[in-house]
Amino acid sequence: MGTPLIKIQLNMVNFLFDFGATVKGYKADITRTFL
Repeated sequence: MGTPLIKIQLNMVNFLFDFGATVKGYKADITRTFL
């Protein structure tokens, strides 16, 4: 029972890292556009 839960948690962490990187990319694009 423990293994699937760990996999789900790792997937969530990876998703959050990807999401954060994507948001940073958008912010950089917006900053470049206005500057």
